[in-house]
Amino acid sequence: TAPVFTLTGVGEFDKFGLQVVAGDFAQDGRTLLAIAAPSLTDGNAKYAGGVYVVDRDELSGAQTIDEVNVATVLRGAAKWERFGWRLAAGDPTGDGAPDLLVAQSRHDNGKERVAGAAYLFAGGDDFLAADQTEANADWAAYGPERFGLLGQALLLTDIDGDGRDDIILAANRDYHGGREAGAVRIYLAQDPVIDALTPDAAEPGVSVTFTIAGALFIADGLQVSLRQGEDVLTPDEIVSVEKDAIEFSLTLPAEASGEYDLHVATVFGEGTLAGALTVGTADDDTTDDDAVDDDSVDDDMTDDDAVDDDAADDDATDDDDASSDDDDDNDDGCGC
Repeated sequence: TAPVFTLTGVGEFDKFGLQVVAGDFAQDGRTLLAIAAPSLTDGNAKYAGGVYVVDRDELSGAQTIDEVNVATVLRGAAKWERFGWRLAAGDPTGDGAPDLLVAQSRHDNGKERVAGAAYLFAGGDDFLAADQTEANADWAAYGPERFGLLGQALLLTDIDGDGRDDIILAANRDYHGGREAGAVRIYLAQDPVIDALTPDAAEPGVSVTFTIAGALFIADGLQVSLRQGEDVLTPDEIVSVEKDAIEFSLTLPAEASGEYDLHVATVFGEGTLAGALTVGTADDDTTDDDAVDDDSVDDDMTDDDAVDDDAADDDATDDDDASSDDDDDNDDGCGC
């Protein structure tokens, strides 16, 4: 049976078509083909690799890749690293748009040569942005072992039953279990969990370093904000990110007041902690410091608590007029 379409590469040793996946990556109703050419040479970056993204409607009979209106090309930035060695499509970000996972199995991770890497490019409006490399990926994983080849195989599938695809990467030459014993690394795509914000109270107009305690924090796509209605406060700096803690600094505006909800988002989802931060002094404790009494120490002109200190008696201690005391503490000179 003859093919309806044939699309061929043009570069010697490019390995065009080693991997192909498809999906509506740009969320515009088009079926886009992601076609790997992992030995593509780009200028002086020999065998850096690349992934061509082509609209299926651009195909007509037999064509070369140079004859097609290519929607975009994702390119590897480093020679010999073979960006596009493996591809997978799925939705680990959980937003309904298919995402593209790209392996770069010969990536040098610092001094760990040929450790491998994989990159996730989230589907959506920005998927077809021009001049993207691995540095523009929304998520990345790097092999820890020299010659481990992380990304020799990969898969996007839901293995924990939460309805969201998880990321599975193979490193067939990983040395953790012995020489070239191999390994499979699984990354669960889960929403971050927020347990607490420290401190949970602050004054307006000051700079504060906060710590968020929780779980499933990652730096990829990280956004931290404090929100009160339409008022959104964002950090001056994200100081550090660990899987169970985020430290950030924020200068609170002088006009800030009241309770703020904490939001933490990553490429995989978002977590919220309601009422995480109180800015300014609230009267719901043991010291009253404004014109409304709602605690156990009264220091203004309205008495509604356990200490009476003005011209009206409305509690258990009378200390202000010449009328009979209605408690067991006489302090006005009436002798009763």
